[in-house]
Amino acid sequence: MKAYSRTEAREYLTHPEWDLVYGSEAYARWLEQGKRPSGFPYVKSVGTFWRSYGGTYDAAKDRYRVDMGTHVMLNVIGVSTAIEYGLKGLYENTLGRLTEWNMPAGGTAEDKYSAKVAREYATLIATKGWYEFGFMRAFKGLWSDVPLTGPGLLRKWERRFALSGEYLVKAAYASLIGLATAAGYTPDELTRHVVAVGWSEPLDASIGGNAHFAKVRDLDRGYSLLSVGRYDPYRDALLALSDHADCVRIAEINGSELVTIAGTAPAEWRTPMRTSTVVAYRQPDDPARTRMLLRVQARDLLDVLRSLRAGGSFRVEHIYDY
Repeated sequence: MKAYSRTEAREYLTHPEWDLVYGSEAYARWLEQGKRPSGFPYVKSVGTFWRSYGGTYDAAKDRYRVDMGTHVMLNVIGVSTAIEYGLKGLYENTLGRLTEWNMPAGGTAEDKYSAKVAREYATLIATKGWYEFGFMRAFKGLWSDVPLTGPGLLRKWERRFALSGEYLVKAAYASLIGLATAAGYTPDELTRHVVAVGWSEPLDASIGGNAHFAKVRDLDRGYSLLSVGRYDPYRDALLALSDHADCVRIAEINGSELVTIAGTAPAEWRTPMRTSTVVAYRQPDDPARTRMLLRVQARDLLDVLRSLRAGGSFRVEHIYDY
């Protein structure tokens, strides 16, 4: 089958990329809660990326060959994010912080618009490249949809010009990265395949919604080849199927017998049986919780997911499908 087998090392080295997604989601939550931008932990958010990169590479290097392209890609996005967050943190804690005294309760219209754009950006990069975001659309909306007058006038205009500069610079950079990506990479397959035993149509029907496995074909000894969409449908289908862990077992996912799960839990939480921790670190925006990457064999995945769901403390963010 075309593009069936995937490199198992990606189960580890995908996590640093997604750490940037989690950081963007944290920033969106921060703004949505009306918190001051100057208080966001920019430096710590960059640190979690490099901690993820180092930890996952250490776990993968002795067993897999990690190609140079992966290192180049991770270093480019890591350095780019460090520069972006560094400049943003510097600005927000100098000029931006000075105008926060003029910030009304709940923020200006520009602050609220910034939170809206941050949420749209965090939603997009969970399934697409960051460079596909409409930064020019965000810039135009700032000037066409947000009123020019209102409470906190000084803060309003400082935010308006700061956001304008940010959106315009990112729009130009995104255009360049988009062109380079289109020239150097082929689009990824959007379907993932699972080999499972004990699966049947009634189980699939009980899942429903987007969490839907479809049978591709029957294999020998009672095994079936199943397909599901990437990203959230993949995660949700596996979580739903874990309700049937007593009768269904997964043998492999796209040729990989190893699966990694990313999520957060209270700092004192301990990993369940049949899992091991690849890397773990405190959430910069919520130090009471720890983000961790768990490693589990495919044959144990449904049992582990059922255990995680039953415990309630661990929030599954992503099951990596690379």
